[in-house]
Amino acid sequence: MSEVFCYVDLTDLATYVAIDQILALSALSEVTYLPLMVSLSSASGRKPALETHDPLAAYKARRQRARDAFAAAEHARLLTLAGVTPDIADRPRDGELAHAWLHYVSMHSGSDAAQMLIKSVMDGIFRDGRDIEDRDWLRAVSGTSEDPSSVPDSVATDQIEQGIFKSPGWLIEGERYLGREHLPMMRHLLSGATNETAPI
Repeated sequence: MSEVFCYVDLTDLATYVAIDQILALSALSEVTYLPLMVSLSSASGRKPALETHDPLAAYKARRQRARDAFAAAEHARLLTLAGVTPDIADRPRDGELAHAWLHYVSMHSGSDAAQMLIKSVMDGIFRDGRDIEDRDWLRAVSGTSEDPSSVPDSVATDQIEQGIFKSPGWLIEGERYLGREHLPMMRHLLSGATNETAPI
């Protein structure tokens, strides 16, 4: 099998819920773990404009309320699954520095070190309430003495071109799979189970 990439947002609660299963995939195949640098909102760069005389305004408002209600219910479910309190999960977080460390470790120390960093950082911020912008803590959990430079712009550009906008995101043989809901398919593909029906 060709090279497998997994893109991870270290600040994403939905990713944290499945992080052990995500990292366990590396036992089936060599996986390169990289930081997710873009999302759908950051890639578009804007919110849709509001039309003052939109005849569908009431309908759109109802749809938005339904989406908001679903998002709130899903967030509550993730809190329960992760065993995380809202005061920790809902803190504003800037993952730029931690993502720079993940990129550095992945490029210089390999997959095993990247996995340890991912697990340590995500446990730290979601379980222990650590500050993801604490440079000394990140240096300690990364096992490196050097501070990394920022993630090269080419990493984000490549993710946009590949259509990777959700964590975890996988790129396998030119095909992309977005979200933890694809974990069964990832296990199927990476195990090489060609004689079995793929999970759908």
